[in-house]
Amino acid sequence: MAAAAATTRLRIGTGICLIIERDTITLAKEVASLDLLSGGRFEFGIGGGWNAEEMEHHGTVYATRFKRLEEQVRALKEIWTKEEAEFHGRHVNFDKIWSWPKPAQKPHPPVLLGGESAHTLQRVVDLCDGWFPRGRAAEIILPALKDLGSARPRPAAT
Repeated sequence: MAAAAATTRLRIGTGICLIIERDTITLAKEVASLDLLSGGRFEFGIGGGWNAEEMEHHGTVYATRFKRLEEQVRALKEIWTKEEAEFHGRHVNFDKIWSWPKPAQKPHPPVLLGGESAHTLQRVVDLCDGWFPRGRAAEIILPALKDLGSARPRPAAT
């Protein structure tokens, strides 16, 4: 928020927020507040993490972290875009809620997923608005960009 308050055109963002270690409803309010107060300049970089012990301290099971991440992204988008949001999944579950403020960007701030694996790239296509590669090695990024360009969305899990 300090960077947003001190600037008027600089885009700001996270790199990378481990959403699987955060409460979904609280996180939705935090991101919406930051986007609103920055005048719609926020980019939400997220990831699933790798540190099993750390995430288990936050109540996330390592083996199901990406299922949780998927549900959280879908639930965040519901909260940001609906006046009355609800979500019922295996890892994220809440009845109708009202949450304000809403983000300045419509329909919501861009969600950028970090990582380089084929699974990550498919999740970018299925869930997110962009990719946040963690490294700068051309031998990793260039083939991944080609894969990302040819990927097609999978049907959403129900």
